[in-house]
Amino acid sequence: MRRNLLYCGIVAGPLFIAASLIQAFTRTGFDLARHPLSLLSLGSLGWVQIVNFVVSGILYVLGAVGQRAALRQSRGGTWGPLFVGLSGIGLIIAGIFTADPGAGFPPGAPAGAPTMSWHGLLHEIGFMLSYVGAIGACAVFARR
Repeated sequence: MRRNLLYCGIVAGPLFIAASLIQAFTRTGFDLARHPLSLLSLGSLGWVQIVNFVVSGILYVLGAVGQRAALRQSRGGTWGPLFVGLSGIGLIIAGIFTADPGAGFPPGAPAGAPTMSWHGLLHEIGFMLSYVGAIGACAVFARR
């Protein structure tokens, strides 16, 4: 069981990147140079990116459970998995609460910066949690 949980953590990152890049290169009007990946959660195919956020987040949380079991009583065995889990929770939050349209995406959206709504704010908080979790995990495991 522990091995399967660890595999979940291994799959989460490449899955998120692959699904995001496939969408980035196939969605009409999306430009990686101008648009954050979060904007892919908007429009008629936005559900694909929402599922990507949530499934990747769940996989990170499961991976963190596996890391905790595998690293119990060892250096980094507490904080590393906690940070990985925080990153997963952040992705789940970012998936549940979508970004605000802006920068011309989806097509028809205002060209400038979006006006922040409550769900856009929660999306940004999810991103922040995910980012802090990833940085924290890198620091803990690098020290390990």
